[in-house]
Amino acid sequence: MQSIYHVKSGELFGYEVLARIRDGKRFMAAGQFIEVAERLGLAPKIDQIILTKGLRIREEKGWWDKRFFFNLSTNSLFGGEYIDLIRSHYERNPEASENTGVTIEILEREAIHNVNGLMEIIEAMKKVGITFALDDFGSGFSSFVYLKYFDTDFVKIDGEFVKNIAVNEKDRIFVKHINQIAQEFGKQTIAEYVEDKETLDILKEIGVDYAQGYHYGRPQLLE
Repeated sequence: MQSIYHVKSGELFGYEVLARIRDGKRFMAAGQFIEVAERLGLAPKIDQIILTKGLRIREEKGWWDKRFFFNLSTNSLFGGEYIDLIRSHYERNPEASENTGVTIEILEREAIHNVNGLMEIIEAMKKVGITFALDDFGSGFSSFVYLKYFDTDFVKIDGEFVKNIAVNEKDRIFVKHINQIAQEFGKQTIAEYVEDKETLDILKEIGVDYAQGYHYGRPQLLE
C-alpha cells in the first residue's frame, strides 16, 4: 500500500493498493511482470487477489474513512464479478459515506480498445458507489479525449511530468494545465512521484488536490 495525502491540509486521504511478486527477499513491482501476466491471461486472477486482500485489510483495520485505490485491468472489469464483491464490502461499512470508498484506476492504453463498453461499465459501477480514476494521465496522445467520454472522479497526473517540475519548466507547465483542465471538468487531481518537499510546494501552488510518492513514504506491505 502507498499512502495518498491531501496537498493543502497534509491529511491522509487514502491508499493505493499495489501488486508485488515476492522473489526470495526481493519484491518485483507490477511494471516488471504485469504485461507478461496479461499475455498469459493471468491479470484477472491477480486483480481478484489484490482486490480481495485490500478490501479485507480495510475491514480488519476499520479504515472506512480512507479511500482505497485499485488498478484493475479492463478484462477484469468486463468480467463483471467485482461489482458484487465491492457492493458486499460497502454493506459491511458501519458509516457509509460518499467521500470514502473504493476507486478503480483505468489505464489509457487499456481503455482505448473498448471505449463504449468501458463507458457502460463505469456507469453501472458508479450506481453502486464505486468511483474511477484515469491513471498515468498525460502519458498518451488521447488523454484529454477520455475526460469527455469517461465519467471519472479523479485524474492521476503521470509521475514522469511531476517528478521534475522543480527543475523543468516544461513539465511544470504541463502539470499546471493538466490540473486546470481536469478541475474544470469537475475531476479531482492526484500527482504521482512526489519525492521531495520542493515538488510538493509547487503542486500546492498549482492547486493539485492530492499527492503520493516517496516524500510521504514508500509502499508498505498490507499486513
